[in-house]
Amino acid sequence: MKKICFAAALLLLMFCFSVLPASAKEYQENGYEYSLYGKEAVIEKAPNVKGHIQVPEKLGGFKVTEIAGFAFSKNICESISIPNSVTVIEGQAFHKCRNLKKIKLPAKLSKISYYMFQDCVSLQEVTLGKSVKKIQTGAFCNCVKLQKINLPASLKKIQSNAFYKCFKLTNVKFGNKLTSIGSRAFYKNYELKKITIPSSVTKVHENAFEKCDSLASVIFKGKKTKLAKGVFVDCTGLKKVKLPAKMKYIPEKTFYGCTNLKSVVLPKPVSFIKAKSFAGCESLKKIHLTNKVYAIGDGAFKYSGLKSIHLNKKVQFIGNSAFAGTNIKNLQMGENVLYIGNKVFASCTSLKTIYIPANVKGINANAFNDCSSLREIRVAAGNKNYCAKDGVLYNKSMTKLIQYPLHKTNRSFHVPSSVRTIRSNSFNDNNYLRNLTISAGAIGNYAFQGMTKLRTVRITQGTKKIGKEAFLGCRRLSRIDIADSVKTIGDYAFSETNIRVAHIPSGLVKMNANAFSRCDKLSAFTGGGGRFTVKDGVLYNGPMTRLMKYPPKKNTKSFTVPRSVKYVSSEAFDRVSHLTKLYFEKGIKSLPYNCIYKVKNLKSIVFAGGTKLKNGEYAVGDCPKLAVIVGPSSYPIRRMAYYASATLITL
Repeated sequence: MKKICFAAALLLLMFCFSVLPASAKEYQENGYEYSLYGKEAVIEKAPNVKGHIQVPEKLGGFKVTEIAGFAFSKNICESISIPNSVTVIEGQAFHKCRNLKKIKLPAKLSKISYYMFQDCVSLQEVTLGKSVKKIQTGAFCNCVKLQKINLPASLKKIQSNAFYKCFKLTNVKFGNKLTSIGSRAFYKNYELKKITIPSSVTKVHENAFEKCDSLASVIFKGKKTKLAKGVFVDCTGLKKVKLPAKMKYIPEKTFYGCTNLKSVVLPKPVSFIKAKSFAGCESLKKIHLTNKVYAIGDGAFKYSGLKSIHLNKKVQFIGNSAFAGTNIKNLQMGENVLYIGNKVFASCTSLKTIYIPANVKGINANAFNDCSSLREIRVAAGNKNYCAKDGVLYNKSMTKLIQYPLHKTNRSFHVPSSVRTIRSNSFNDNNYLRNLTISAGAIGNYAFQGMTKLRTVRITQGTKKIGKEAFLGCRRLSRIDIADSVKTIGDYAFSETNIRVAHIPSGLVKMNANAFSRCDKLSAFTGGGGRFTVKDGVLYNGPMTRLMKYPPKKNTKSFTVPRSVKYVSSEAFDRVSHLTKLYFEKGIKSLPYNCIYKVKNLKSIVFAGGTKLKNGEYAVGDCPKLAVIVGPSSYPIRRMAYYASATLITL
């Protein structure tokens, strides 16, 4: 059996050798290293010389037909002439010939191989033969000084990155046999000014002309040429474009960042404008949508210069941020619009009025964010899902308040008694309302955030939930009446307000200490009961095992933390004004990071004898007058004194 296996292996080895080329032996002549294949010579390595190189037609009496990969790599020559006997030049043959300025390629060469002239940073002029059908990937990549190249009529394909970063290339003329332009083929061709895509081209691939800053005019001769996404991304000089006549959709990011594009005529068959197609087109003031357009993708016109747009009757879907940041003043949507997505009109600072058609089924909570000029929202009478009253948007039954216009100038507003929910972001950043009465069952997250003129809020009986950051940043809000029916107050709900006294509802079940974070004018808590206790104006959890918040403006110089308290919440003593002495009973076990922070007049902290603090090393921060910390000589207390730059007196 072993003999049979050995014989089979030997036969296989003999077969492998029998199919090798006739000769692979290398020879030398006049500085050239070459190999022979039959009666043809292949240049493996060229002489490294300055000036001009004339590639010989024959070596050793054999016709030179091929130049191998890397044959001239890193050569210091300045120009090269290649005889017409050469029909094949392999990839990277002239890789990093940094002094090469000019080259004439042979007439019968059918392809410019991959990365053939990569990093030839001095190359200015290339003459291609009339037989070239394909320019492969990266062929002229980083030829940063290439100014002139003749693309022969025979050329059929330009592959990806073919002319990547050819900064100086000014003119490219495509022949009528070209069928494909690869992805990023002309990426960052800064001097390219005008291109005409012949009708023979069936597809232009992704980002083919991305960042061609000077490209001002593009004309498609063909009717059916297909574009991949991002073909003209960041072509900031583009002003004029004629698209293929039978184009059915505008691909994603087609004209993204084309800041000088002023007008575009959409082909009649276009039915879908995909995501970010015209985003950042700052000079695009208006666009006429064809009668077939039924969908506008996410961010399609985001931060463009649009001032007006007419949405035809067939438009059904408007994607997220589709018109965000534009200059649209008034917008009337077609009657077939079904859904309005997230931030569709966000930051449309010129939008004054908006009309919601009868068939709209869904409107995202953030659809009108930061529309600082929006005064009125109107809804078609036949809409089964939404209605408007006094310019405010509600669901049909008026149980949910969806959007209060940012520029509605009323100073007072009473939420209708029918409303059970105030949607997230519905009032935020309105700078006119001063007085607000709320009877809704639930107040959404961020609902009133950033209302700089709001002074008083009355939350009446029946309200059960106040969402997170609901009143965050309402810096003039000094009075808020909270009904005892409220069960939940979200994180940072009243943070950064001007509240003087905060009432804790008796029915409150859930609230974190940060609900009143950075309320620097807060002097006392009132109310409490059940899961939260208020004693001497200070807020605790129900059993008083945790001190949650000491009012920053409480007019007391000395305070003793009750013996029942074992824990202190973050920011418990944040920015307290009057406190000079803080005393902890021995029950305290843990003090979190910076729970005593920027207490500007604090001079001493005292821990009772027998205190067994488990952690608290970083409890004190930025208390400039703190001179002494008194307590047992435990590691947490010693480190606390060290980090607070205070003297430690041990008991």
